Amino acid sequence: MIVKMKKVHLVVLEEDKDNLLQALQKNGNIMLIKQEEEQDINNKKIDDAIIRVKESLKILQPYQEKKKFITEISEVQYQDFINVEEKNEELIDEIRKINFDIERMENEISSLKEKKQVYLPWKDFSFKLNDLENTKYTFVHTGIMRNDKFKLFVESIEDLNVVYEFKKTTATLGSLILFTYLDDEIIVDGQLKFYDFQEISLPRIDKTAKEVLDNISFEVKNLEDEISNLEKKFIGLAKQQKDIELYSDQMHSIKELDNAPFKGTLEAIYFEGWVPENKCSSIESTVSKVTSFYDINFVEPEEGDVPPTKIENNALVKPFETITDMFATPAQGEIDPNPVMSIWYWIIFGMMMGDVGYGIIMSVFSFLFIKIKKPRGGTRKMLQVFAYTGISTIIWGVMFGSIFGFELWKPVLVAPIEEPLTLLIVSLIVGGLHIITGLLTKAYGLIKNGKAWDAIFDQFSWVAILIGIGFIFLPVPIYVVYGLIGFGVVTILLTAGRSKRNIFGKATGGLLGLYGITSYMSDILSYSRILALSLSTAVIAYVMNLLAGMVMGSIIGVFFGIIIYIIGHTFNIAMGLLSAYVHDGRLQYVEFFGKFYEGGGYAFTPLSLKLEYTYRVIE
Repeated sequence: MIVKMKKVHLVVLEEDKDNLLQALQKNGNIMLIKQEEEQDINNKKIDDAIIRVKESLKILQPYQEKKKFITEISEVQYQDFINVEEKNEELIDEIRKINFDIERMENEISSLKEKKQVYLPWKDFSFKLNDLENTKYTFVHTGIMRNDKFKLFVESIEDLNVVYEFKKTTATLGSLILFTYLDDEIIVDGQLKFYDFQEISLPRIDKTAKEVLDNISFEVKNLEDEISNLEKKFIGLAKQQKDIELYSDQMHSIKELDNAPFKGTLEAIYFEGWVPENKCSSIESTVSKVTSFYDINFVEPEEGDVPPTKIENNALVKPFETITDMFATPAQGEIDPNPVMSIWYWIIFGMMMGDVGYGIIMSVFSFLFIKIKKPRGGTRKMLQVFAYTGISTIIWGVMFGSIFGFELWKPVLVAPIEEPLTLLIVSLIVGGLHIITGLLTKAYGLIKNGKAWDAIFDQFSWVAILIGIGFIFLPVPIYVVYGLIGFGVVTILLTAGRSKRNIFGKATGGLLGLYGITSYMSDILSYSRILALSLSTAVIAYVMNLLAGMVMGSIIGVFFGIIIYIIGHTFNIAMGLLSAYVHDGRLQYVEFFGKFYEGGGYAFTPLSLKLEYTYRVIE
């Protein structure tokens, strides 16, 4: 049911603004409207706090305790929720500081490891690095050369007065330190270049490369120990994660208050918004508890206003609202499609799955997951949809005589594998009834809006034709069939062009309107997908049972048969759920909604507490 909206105009003293907004947020039944020339508030402090708390939670994520199998409900007293404790801000600062220190040390370790790579090729040399300086009479070369070319290089300079030391560092490369007199430097340098020697300049320090490497390893070890100690602090801080999560919800809720639109002067504040008609007294009561100096006025939407949409349905229909929301939000004045759509979605989904065993698994798993993990929002609604459609799947499984692909009893209605043509007829009958329901829903909306003749001319005419066509295949008197079809055809011919201004337009409008029968037949044929999905589910289940049975000739065969059985049926359930979810939705969106539903509304999003981590705020 779509709740009727009232527009509210509210004026209060400026000094009562903050307390009033907080009270309205707690009430959660007013959607404030953005106004022209409203106050521009940009609270950078809150924005920064939200960013910092998000970073802190991300930092602590690897250090969290293993989540319990049964999710605990996080409930907070309202007074505790609005009381923002400074310790949480200090906690976040501590987390960010520790993380900064860890990142700094990790960068230092990375830098030291890069430095280590410079000295590794020289670790086996006994020279101190400052001994590798050029002198007045000698020249020093340090670098790397291929092992195979080093031998050739040595042969090329054997007549020269040089001293060198060469160490193989890899299978193909080696490190070379070479001392030569300045008189021979030009020849030696030429030979080095000829044999692809790569000169490397080493820091000149009073240590050997091995001593430098030992110092680097010592520094890295100390830094790693410090990081380990800081990470242990994170483990302790992660135990206070719930406090940080509460702080996050508090900051987002405060931001919601800061972004509340209003107009103001030095003395007074003006609010404008939407309130569900049945919550007007609640809003006025909330305002009166905050201040006795106010003026409030609830009025009907004016011409040009577009009220938001709030939907209220019972517990069985509410989960199916998520199906409609993925298509479009209903507009004010439209019929809420959810009560009717939910029934048909439930029926068709069950037909597509059609197995007692699969239905039991769907319902039990979904109900248990909701009970144990306590999801919220769209996830909870979707699981509820699967839980409810699991019951429909069980019912259709009884009709099809199927439990995990086994036929343990005689089908009440039809066996999909053995009687596909019968199942096709049943699918088309369901499709026809589904479409007729859409036409009747549209007719109800027209009658409700005082357009009864439009309902008769445009909706009941087609209902009569479709029922008449269906009666052709049933033992119904022929005059009833002719009467229904004739009524519909004549009505369409005479009235489909009634909006046209000239006689020619009215005549051709009737003929064109009657041509719409092709569209209805095409829509009904679309329901053959019910047969396709029912049959595919049944065939895959049958094949998996057959494969499992073929290997069960021994104890080992029984083991592998059970594995095939479990994997096969798990796959079939997963694919069946995905296919049924998509194709059932498609039938609702195109064939069903296309007959009466337009959407185009926007959701009612009231000023309220923003709870991402807190499950519930209580008095």
